[in-house]
Amino acid sequence: MCPAIVSCVSLIFFGSILVQAPPNASFLNAGCLACHGVEATISEKYRINEQNYSASVHGREGLACLDCHSDLKGVKDFPHESPLKAVDCSLCHDRAAREYAESVHALAGPASSGRLTVSCRDCHGTHEIKAGDDFDSPVFPFNLPATCEKCHLEKVKTGKGPEFIRQYRESVHFKALDRSGLTISANCSSCHSSHGTRKVADPLSLVSRKNIIQTCGLCHEGIRRDYLEGVHGKDYVKGASKTCRSVPTVTANTTSCLPRT
Repeated sequence: MCPAIVSCVSLIFFGSILVQAPPNASFLNAGCLACHGVEATISEKYRINEQNYSASVHGREGLACLDCHSDLKGVKDFPHESPLKAVDCSLCHDRAAREYAESVHALAGPASSGRLTVSCRDCHGTHEIKAGDDFDSPVFPFNLPATCEKCHLEKVKTGKGPEFIRQYRESVHFKALDRSGLTISANCSSCHSSHGTRKVADPLSLVSRKNIIQTCGLCHEGIRRDYLEGVHGKDYVKGASKTCRSVPTVTANTTSCLPRT
């Protein structure tokens, strides 16, 4: 008998048991991997590397395929229908989901809107998700700039253009991160947040005029304190002065600690 047929027959057998009381995640996943393993004849994009999944943050927590692909619970007829419903990460990550729902990424809209769609998988991956403090995670400090650039250099169109984003790689923050290996140096999420990233014009944005001083002050506390005690800081509190990210055209009556661009 063809190995693929044997695998799917095995899956049907597993399916008849899964609708009852599965003993553990490994047993559950074995049924799915009968058709979705790396050696399966199914399309490559639907194949799962069991070893890599087991090493993922979800695999180490003992999550089974059905914990995420919950629309398969109770299904008895295999192979199942495709495609499956999108995984709802908020079932476990409710706080991150709430922040994301108010973010600029969520406002990008669903695929049907014709606009760029950004979801959890675009930043974190899918079946091989690693913890944020894992060196190989796409959101680890060393890797995060490249992860954000996948969209912000190639897909996102802004008035300032991609060169504005590339400036980060010439900054002291990136050099400290990339060349000196300082994971405490500011990366994209340090200034813009992670799940709750908002447009600069949004008053709740970490880099809005209202919040930029406090955001920079998270690392540069001494500078923040001195600034707020100075004439510029006092005017800032009144809403009348330039901030850390201001780059004004220099005249006889204006000063800035930032270089002109």
